[in-house]
Amino acid sequence: MHGLVGCLVILAIVFVSYVMLHGKSSEAASFAESTELTPSASLATSQSDEGQPSSSSVPKFFDPNTADSATLVAVGLSSFQARNVLRYRQKGGQYHRPEDFKRLYGLTVQQWEQIAPHIRIGRQYQYLADVEDVNSSYSRPERLGGGRGSSQMGSSRDSVRADFDTAMHATHPFRSNEPRNKLRKGEFVDLANCDTTELKRVPGIGSYYARRIAEYAEKLGGFVSVKQLNDEALSFLPADVDQYLTLKTPSVRKLRINELTVRELVRHPYITYPQAKQIVDRVRLNGPFRTLDEVIFLSEFTETDRRRLEPYVAF
Repeated sequence: MHGLVGCLVILAIVFVSYVMLHGKSSEAASFAESTELTPSASLATSQSDEGQPSSSSVPKFFDPNTADSATLVAVGLSSFQARNVLRYRQKGGQYHRPEDFKRLYGLTVQQWEQIAPHIRIGRQYQYLADVEDVNSSYSRPERLGGGRGSSQMGSSRDSVRADFDTAMHATHPFRSNEPRNKLRKGEFVDLANCDTTELKRVPGIGSYYARRIAEYAEKLGGFVSVKQLNDEALSFLPADVDQYLTLKTPSVRKLRINELTVRELVRHPYITYPQAKQIVDRVRLNGPFRTLDEVIFLSEFTETDRRRLEPYVAF
């Protein structure tokens, strides 16, 4: 009798112990799952916040020579890239032109396209050659396509004032006052018949940007569309400048591809070195091209190349 009672007691103790241990195991497993998921979710949120900054927090303009880490992250850089910018500046590094920012380690094409329109280099960091000469009493504006405009009497006082406004806009980009001769909405500059002085009337374009546009027009042989301002070579331009530009009567310098060398062909922005070499080899071996179709038939060319080159090629 005593043996039976003892067995029952032992069984009861074993059952109660099993129930208690099983319950604690379930709670521990649930807790482990929750602690595993929480950091991942937090990390995903953090990465999302860092990779896609809220549009409301993105500044309109910033100077990479003076922006703090919060501003750099807000425009689209990672924390690691922002620290690299700060370290570069601490070691005496400076950004003299917007495209200098392309040297930032790890910067992607997507980041550059997002950041470039917001970059404004302070006048004190720009190269002297990129800043309008305020000591000159005369202005010789460069016409698009490489020509020179006639000499025009300029006012030193107006020139100094324009440079002061440009510098203040670069260092204090949220100021709303543009130089007094800037275009208003509904006013246009004709890309086919303008010089750098006229281009500087476009909001967002100063001496440096105007000169870069003129240099690109010279390399192309003239613009045939306002959309060419979106080409990679001019990707640093503010996104909204084309609303002030028009192209009434395009004037283009033709590219006689049967007569040019590889070195001469690659000077054109729309022709790469492999393409230039194929053209020269084809002319040397089989004679001159007669149509653009024969050029596009070469392996290095595509239909996109046809559309871009068609206004510029002559035979």
